[in-house]
Formats: sequence, C-alpha cells, structure tokens
Amino acid sequence: MRLTIIRVETLEQSTGRKLGSKLLKLVSVIFTISQVFYTVLIAVREPWAKVWRKFFSTTCPLVYLVFSLIALRGMLIPYWRMQSAVREHNLGKELGWAAKAMRTFLVGEVLLCVAAELPVAVNGLRQVPIFHDTLRKYSGWAWQTCFLLQTIGLLFLSGILQSLPVNYETLINEQDRQVRRAKAREEWRPSEDVDWHDEVKELAGRGFTVEKLLEFYTSLGASIMPHYSPSQHTTNDVVREAIIPLSSESGTSYAEVMMGGKYTLAEKMVTHNWSNLFRDLVACIIADVLETCEFNVVAQLLQHNLPYLRGKIEAEGKTERIYWVCAFSVRQHNSICGANPRGDKDPVTGMLHPICACNRPKFFNATPPLDASGKSISCEMNKFTDMIRYLAAVDPKFSQVVAVDTQFELFNRAWCVAEVAKAHELGLDQQVIIRSLWHLDSNQKDLQNLKIELMQASRPEDVQEILKDIPDTNLFNKHLQTVFFHRESGLVASWKQLSMEQQLQSIGQVVGWLFACEQGEHYEQCSDSDSSLSHDDDFVVGEV
Repeated sequence: MRLTIIRVETLEQSTGRKLGSKLLKLVSVIFTISQVFYTVLIAVREPWAKVWRKFFSTTCPLVYLVFSLIALRGMLIPYWRMQSAVREHNLGKELGWAAKAMRTFLVGEVLLCVAAELPVAVNGLRQVPIFHDTLRKYSGWAWQTCFLLQTIGLLFLSGILQSLPVNYETLINEQDRQVRRAKAREEWRPSEDVDWHDEVKELAGRGFTVEKLLEFYTSLGASIMPHYSPSQHTTNDVVREAIIPLSSESGTSYAEVMMGGKYTLAEKMVTHNWSNLFRDLVACIIADVLETCEFNVVAQLLQHNLPYLRGKIEAEGKTERIYWVCAFSVRQHNSICGANPRGDKDPVTGMLHPICACNRPKFFNATPPLDASGKSISCEMNKFTDMIRYLAAVDPKFSQVVAVDTQFELFNRAWCVAEVAKAHELGLDQQVIIRSLWHLDSNQKDLQNLKIELMQASRPEDVQEILKDIPDTNLFNKHLQTVFFHRESGLVASWKQLSMEQQLQSIGQVVGWLFACEQGEHYEQCSDSDSSLSHDDDFVVGEV
C-alpha cells in the first residue's frame, strides 16, 4: 500500500493535480485497523469472536478493493490524458515512452488488486455446494497463485523490470570527462595578445537571464515583429527583423540591451543553428531550465500557455539562470547587419530581410588588425572556441546546451560542430536537447552516418580551420554516437536509466504540461505547408 501511495503522490506533485493520495492514506489506515482487529480475534476462542473474524476477513479485502480502485483512478487520469493526446493529435510515437511506463504501473496495480480479492472470491465460491469440494481440494493452489500475483505486481510497480543495471562504462566515461575538465582548467592561460584576450573576456560577459528571454519572446508577435509566426520564423528571421533593429541605436549586442549594459558572465553556452525555428531554440533553453532533454511539449507551452511556463520557472526559482546565445550575444552591427548576400526573405510577408542602416564598421575573419596567426582581433565570430575555453577556466560549473533542431541540421554546420568538439575536449557537461527521444530513435540510421569531416560552412576555409582544432576526428565521431545511441548511456536509453519515481516525475511533468496546454489555446493541426516538419512526420500537435 505504501508503495502505491508513493507512486500516486509522485504523480500528484509532478502534474499539479489531485489524484487521491490523501484518500488512499485514509483507506490504508482503515485497512490496517481492520487487519489488527482480525489478527487479535484469531486468538479469541469466544463464539462472538468467530462472527467478528468472519466480518473482518471479508472487510479487509473489500477495503483493499476500494484502495485499489482509488489508486487505479489516480493512475488512469494521466494515462487517459496521454491517450487523448494520442487520439486527437497523433502523439502516439512522441508519448510512447510515457504511455508504456504508465501501462506498467497500471498492470502492477491490477495484479495486486486481483491478488487481494482472490481469497474473497475463493471463500465465497466455497459456500456454493457445487464448488465446495473442488475449491477445498485446490485451495492451496489458489493461495500460491495469490502470492505469485502479488510478487509480479510488486515487480511491475517497483520498476525493477524496467531498470537497467549499473553501467560501469558510463561511470568510467564520466570520470574521464572530469579529468579532462580539471586538466583544461589547470592548463588554461590567457592569450599572449592582450587585445585578443580582452575581446574574448568581453564576449563572455554578454549573457542574459531566462527572465529577459521570456520577456523578449512574449513581445514577439505584439510590440516586436507583429507578423511573427512560431511555426514559420527561424532564428535567422528573428535576428534580421527583431534583434538587429532593436539594437541598431546602441550598436551593441541585444544581450547588452536586455541586461541594461551590465557585464553578465554566462553560466551556459547554447550551441544552435540559425535555420532552426526560433520557437524551438527558446524551447530548448527552457527545457534545459526545467531539466528535461525533450523540447516538444515545451514548444507547445510557449505557443499556447506561456503564463503557465513562466509561473513554473518562477516557482522553481530559475528565472535568473544565465545563458549565452550567439544570436543575442554577438554584436551583429559589427558583422552581418549591413548585407543580405543570400537574398533571404520573410516566410510570412515574402519580403527581403531589411538591411541595417547603422553604417558601423564590419569585422570578419581577416579584417585588420590581425594577431600573430593572421586572425582578426576585432572580429567576434572567430572567438567562440576561445570564449568557451575562457568560461570553462573561470567557472567550474560552466556547461554547454546543444539545441538540436528537428531536422538535425546542427550536426552538419561547421561552427556548431566546432563548439561541440571544443566543449567535449574541455570536459564540459553537455546537455543535448532534442525534440523527443522517439524522434531521435527514428532518425538513428541517418545520424549514425554523422561525420565531422562532412560538415558544411558558408566558406570552405572555415571547415579546414575547424578540423585543425580536432586532433582525432574518429574519436570525436565516436563521441557523438555515444551521446545519442549508446545502449546504456545514450539519450535513447536514458529513460530506462531512471528510477521508477524519476520516471513517474517525468510522466507527471509531461501530463501537467498537456493539461496546461489545454488551459491555454487549443491544439491546432499542422498544415502541410509547415516548414518545420517533413511530410512523413507524425508529430502534428500545434505546429511543432
């Protein structure tokens, strides 16, 4: 009973909904009292005691039946909600992991209920003459069956059948990462070129808080970029039509505008590609804040119930987490704002992205002044890996968030892969945020062919420059495969590594988010023109 109560309490806390845990506690007390009375009466040989023994021998299983029904209801509510999402919005594959785990809990509870009621059924049937002799003969088998069902039910409910054994290779890999981390911090030295180091240090101080990010996102589609469409506008669109115009007057990065010019050292660096939907980039950051590796439902909340998402983050005291994102943290007015070389257009209006009229000097890889190796000192875009090295040295908790887009294009982009490679070399903790574990699993065949040598960049020379900083490409390619697909430590297997209570917390969180989405706007079916999905994509809730 205690195990069942703990499971329902965990679901209550994570979903934020009452599922009957208090009532379960009350019924369990009644059951315990009934059991105590029955045990005491066994030792009493008075005639009246026989009547009461018979009463409590019937009452105890019935009370347990009530307990089981309440527990089943508490577990069925989140299960029904998930099934509703599956039926109405084609979420079967996205929520398959949660639905499967909930079915395991339900099977365990049903088996315990059957085991508890089996003695009552046997005793009742024994009162019928036609069954009396038969049941008396096989009563021992009935009790053995009862014990077997209880054992199997407890195994299902405890989660033992779903958990993987301790993976010692994972522990060794983690120890190796910590060794690399300590070595990198110990060996780090600032650049001998003082001007170069000053640029790196300044760049590292352009972090921004989650609170400021949510304020910006809330303004999109209203006071900022009124035509903003979450399902169509990419990060590149938002940079060109919102971030650059809003920072044009100051000529600084938009992170500096958001933080009022305050030097804000980043706690986490977000690696992302600009072709990703901007909504999904923000969802990846919020998913990291909420400590989940999937952004699909978070993206829905951003679009349909942002107040709930903000309230959850505030309740957990995480609004002041500081992130660094190149789209916000790089001074675009020192680089790309004055041209649109590819002729990129807004996907909603069809108009070319505007050209900024700030007329500020632009600095690219080879723009003087140059350092001893021929790299531009004033260019910010060639200092990302140096900035990662600097932040890793000054902050022992500094980590990387890899915001993976739906099409996994990030791993074909040169600078993105360079950042992932450098973070791995330095032993940083790397949180990889993906749309869903099912989506990763379904793309496994293509992703297993990922090779850093095949990445792309706007300029071929960038690829060669990045490859020079990766001493062993085969080792790095193996690392990518381990992060995703290792049987016991990869993202696909990460769900199985969780304890049953952690699994229930994750399930409850997803169900709570689904309820929250319903409280906002209703889900909408994606149109065939949704550029964020392929035509054979099964995830069509909202516009993710």
